[in-house]
Amino acid sequence: MRGAYFDRRTGDLWDLFFPGYEMTQRPGAQSVGRRFTKGWYFYADAFDRRRNEISRKSGERWVYSGGVDLVLINAIVGEGREVTIDWASTFSTNLAEQRGTSAKLTLAEAIERITHDLETGAEDATYGIRESREDEARSRLIPDLLVTTLSEIAAALASRGLGI
Repeated sequence: MRGAYFDRRTGDLWDLFFPGYEMTQRPGAQSVGRRFTKGWYFYADAFDRRRNEISRKSGERWVYSGGVDLVLINAIVGEGREVTIDWASTFSTNLAEQRGTSAKLTLAEAIERITHDLETGAEDATYGIRESREDEARSRLIPDLLVTTLSEIAAALASRGLGI
């Protein structure tokens, strides 16, 4: 169900690809789908070839993390539907590590942020995927204050216990 929504939501604005995954069963295929992706197969060789190509052509702006990577690359469709890929525009992030271990950015959230960025013409360098440095600093502020406060309390207790 969500796959159909993702397809509708990205519409003509942008395309979402899953390298290594195809709807064609060939030798060496591993069936991976159900519901929307029923009939999808994963090909490790195809994934590895695409991984290598993108890393090389982007000047290693993206190197596979081994996790859940989102890679965004601009492309220009010219006359006659000729496509030019702008490898220098490659932006990537590991969705599982994006917001720390306690709150991960899901694919659905990423799709919404990217689509919103494109719809509004925000032209955010990270397509709304990464928090700004200010947001990042704010999100670290409370844990940093907590650690500092606990450290001060521990030091005060220790000095009392030692009679200092």
